[in-house]
Amino acid sequence: CSHRAGMWAFGRDVIAAPILEESLFRGCLTEGWVRCGAAGDKAVMVPAALFSLLHAHHFVRVRRELDGETKAAMVVIATQMGFALLFGAFSGRLYVKSGSLTASIVAHALCNWWGPPPLHWSSSEVRGWRLYLSALIFALTWSGPLFCVCWIEGLQG
Repeated sequence: CSHRAGMWAFGRDVIAAPILEESLFRGCLTEGWVRCGAAGDKAVMVPAALFSLLHAHHFVRVRRELDGETKAAMVVIATQMGFALLFGAFSGRLYVKSGSLTASIVAHALCNWWGPPPLHWSSSEVRGWRLYLSALIFALTWSGPLFCVCWIEGLQG
């Protein structure tokens, strides 16, 4: 039974979500902004911000996993949404530069497959300052490299 659940999660997170989300956010929204003549930053960042907001729904699950701790769940979700914003910007730039939705889908699939480091290993282990430290470590180790790639990519035109 757990094998089926694992396969379902893999199919949802690594196959279906990247195809559906990239088709919507890059294939429709980013492409629409580009075709309407929007500046490159707007064409990339507006869909990236919406992509980030899409990930707020994880709050319910995270709050449940943290035994109803709303503040802790908000920290975890805010960090994940920040990562989603940076990834959305990266994926949008990748799409605009390459013209390939496949490139964005593959990048998204790899990101979901690797997954972020857990910010809330268990409700008894991460409390108070440890939660904030976990959020900072997450931001530095995962969002930092994506930001650098986006920044370097921007410098190259």
